[in-house]
Amino acid sequence: MFSFVVIAYNDELYIKDCLSSIQSQTYHDIEVIVVDDCSSDDTAAIIAKTIDGDSRFRLVRRQQNAGAHIARMTGVRETHGEHVIFVDGDDRVQSDLCEQLNRKYETMQPDILRFGIHVIPLHASDEFTKALESSFNVDFDYRTGKE
Repeated sequence: MFSFVVIAYNDELYIKDCLSSIQSQTYHDIEVIVVDDCSSDDTAAIIAKTIDGDSRFRLVRRQQNAGAHIARMTGVRETHGEHVIFVDGDDRVQSDLCEQLNRKYETMQPDILRFGIHVIPLHASDEFTKALESSFNVDFDYRTGKE
């Protein structure tokens, strides 16, 4: 099972698309812990409406904003899956993400899988977008032992 930990703070413009992208996974053995880090906008209400009726999803609402690290830790404590995937509230994932990851885990049996991102520029220059993408999409070697 894959456990998604989605953290959200004032992501009302993006959170529905984020959660919908996870709901559309072609691999169905997932759970999703959505942590609202005490948003001051309509993020929590949008989350609740979007996940209503989907038993794979659970909303955890923090009573005080503590930042991304604490929000992720809060989510991880609630997971039951063998593998954890971290997603921010303004991210979207490909519908076959878990299917692809499952194939890698079955064939390679890694401890950690790191994968890249594709940045969609909304309010940023192409130069900034490419630099951001480049900073995340480096170092994809296979390592073993103490490496």
